[in-house]
Amino acid sequence: MASVILRCTMMFREFSKDMKLEEVITCWLPDKKRQVKESAFAAYCYTCSRVLLPAFGNLEVESIDKRKVREFAYEQLETKLPKTVKGYLMVLKMIMKYAAEEYNIAIPSLDWNIVWPSDNLNSHKIERYTTKQVKTILEYAFKNPSNSALALIIALTTGMRIGEICALKFSDIDFEESVIHVTKTVARIAHITNMEANSKISTKIVESTPKTKNSQRDVPIAPKVKKLLKAFMLISRPDYYVNSGSTKVIEPRTFRNNAAKLIRLSGVDHVLRFHALRHTFATTLIEQKVDPKTVSSILGHSDVSITLDLYIHPSEEAKKNAIAKGFKGII
Repeated sequence: MASVILRCTMMFREFSKDMKLEEVITCWLPDKKRQVKESAFAAYCYTCSRVLLPAFGNLEVESIDKRKVREFAYEQLETKLPKTVKGYLMVLKMIMKYAAEEYNIAIPSLDWNIVWPSDNLNSHKIERYTTKQVKTILEYAFKNPSNSALALIIALTTGMRIGEICALKFSDIDFEESVIHVTKTVARIAHITNMEANSKISTKIVESTPKTKNSQRDVPIAPKVKKLLKAFMLISRPDYYVNSGSTKVIEPRTFRNNAAKLIRLSGVDHVLRFHALRHTFATTLIEQKVDPKTVSSILGHSDVSITLDLYIHPSEEAKKNAIAKGFKGII
């Protein structure tokens, strides 16, 4: 780390007026590593090595103007979702600001005025399971108990994220208070050996604290789920992962596949993305008249608007009932 800082200092003295983006990235990443979680840092490394360096690495920072950035963004949008491209630009903007603040480089305007395609912005809306499908899945999981089935039940009845469920141990369950203490998450992250565009990428499983402060929370357990958890606890140790029934962690990709298999076995042939379980949980509570603030707290969101904007999409039946109720006695 000391050698990197020394090299960056020399760059500032000798090349600050014509520094290339790859030189700024070399200095920015070690500085950023001290500020963020390992998973976030891995994402920054991936974006820099696989996206930004090939596109802008050999360009002088002062030359990366609106036209170049817009061309890059629109080219990326041909194969990537707007959310992904926005993530790339967010990292580029942080690097450019770093160049201006640390090396006094006169960077071009960061107001790039990207016109985002409205159709693509709504094309990735998260789906949900119907109430009937939820009942079908839960009935099968309760009748065919296994650690994977138990984890699937928890996903549907708590709205926990996949990484949080993979990190869940029996010691995290408070039977006296009937809550799950969500304190950790598991993820497989990229590990890049160097910052060259064609550098080798390996991966590793990392267990860390949840994504935000609000994500560390207590989630209530439904009585029937609590009873099942107690039965599993009789044959488990506190340090066992709920998902595996052992001290071995099961990563999100494996659990995702296990859950999909169980859903198909239940008789639900259309398997949605795993995040649809969380979406289904939130929407179900809202449709049962649970106030959004409470739902937001259970999900671990920092603001209730996130819950409303991302997860709450009333069913067609709910919308029909709203119209019928609103105009009852009027027409």
